[in-house]
Amino acid sequence: MTFHTAGTIGLLRYRSVISIAGITLFTYAQLRIQTLFGFDTIATRTAQWTHWCSFLISEPQFHRPLMRNTYGCFVFLPTFWTLLGFCFAIPSTTVTKILRQPRELRKLHICLVTRGTNEGAVARSVGEMRHLQQLDSRVKFSIVTDFPHEHLFCNIGVNVISTPPTFRPHKALYKARALEWFRIQAQLHEDDWVLHLDEETIVDEHTIEACIRFAETENSFDFGQGIILYNAYQFWSHKLITAADICRCRDDLGKFFLASSRLHVPVFGVHGSFLLVRGKVENEVGWDTDSLVEDFRFSLQAWSQGYRLGWIPSVAREQSPMTLSDFFKQRRRWFTGMWSLPGMLGKLSCFQWCGSSFAAIFIAIGRRWGAQVPYWAYIFMTICSSTENYSLAFACVFQDLDKQIPAFRIFKHVLLSLIGGTIVNLLDILTVVYSIFYPAKGFQIISK
Repeated sequence: MTFHTAGTIGLLRYRSVISIAGITLFTYAQLRIQTLFGFDTIATRTAQWTHWCSFLISEPQFHRPLMRNTYGCFVFLPTFWTLLGFCFAIPSTTVTKILRQPRELRKLHICLVTRGTNEGAVARSVGEMRHLQQLDSRVKFSIVTDFPHEHLFCNIGVNVISTPPTFRPHKALYKARALEWFRIQAQLHEDDWVLHLDEETIVDEHTIEACIRFAETENSFDFGQGIILYNAYQFWSHKLITAADICRCRDDLGKFFLASSRLHVPVFGVHGSFLLVRGKVENEVGWDTDSLVEDFRFSLQAWSQGYRLGWIPSVAREQSPMTLSDFFKQRRRWFTGMWSLPGMLGKLSCFQWCGSSFAAIFIAIGRRWGAQVPYWAYIFMTICSSTENYSLAFACVFQDLDKQIPAFRIFKHVLLSLIGGTIVNLLDILTVVYSIFYPAKGFQIISK
């Protein structure tokens, strides 16, 4: 398995210009199609701005069907963040003041965490990354297991750290417990860095070099993240699940990119994989949490203590869940965990998740109910809907090009991703309902 990360990142050089042109074209085409099929009847050029305020002032005479008031636009805000993310240029490095004297990097720990049950996934990942220890004398590669399964990896060629059953932190369970044990055992110095990876994640030389550059030169940031692609193994073998994870790649290229490269605040959280953290932050924040989304919780705690998030100009590669059952388990844990986080950001992420799922059918509902909105709101909704379609197509092409898939198959996959995107929205709605009535009770391992 050969990857060309430098070439993949190079594809993003003109992304902002291409995206502005592409979204404009998609919007124009969608407006024409909506006019052809009569969906523009929900828009009125004579609607007053009071329609926008009707929801806020709660006057009874304005309590009409859902699309009557323009607060329906709020449903499209998650896609609006994607629009902003795609319109910003991809920097070669995060925009920041770089010290003339590089920041010290003592060690870079590659920490691949596993429960030990997906032995094949671990073997594939380590087989692709074992040589990375030779890139730089400061790079140390370790497998961290949640259970004492070191006998499964004794001949794998990297250091194995098993979390003993007797280790009982105050709160941490499952993955967080293993990460806390690693932090203690590694005796991290404040100038050490840890690159957290899941058991199926694969990075290459370009990623490690980008992490070293980030640690040495991006002095304004103490944790960072790049782009995750979901094409490492059995790519497109399950078409519906692959389409679902194209949405995740789209989010990395859109709203997560916006948060890490421009806002420098984990307003949408972070991923637990391809997460680079300075030792000082690891020691001050720690992983002793009972949250089901320990990565999101960690980023919020680090931000609350004054640490800023940066963007790493590289990619990591993972694989999608193997079955729809695993898909639902994974999403249910995320939704339950985010809703349970203290503060508002986790709950806002849940609302955005719901909004993204329902937005695709919103205009159709409005037409069915005979509702009307101001023309500017209709245009805003159409732009966001077009952005949804364009960003899915872009993410699909991006992952396929990284995998070096032939052009005729890429075209086929784009069509599948656009059709599958609607089905994925319905699956996400089912996931939200499932999570509300049957919230996740623990950290369920899925097959990889």
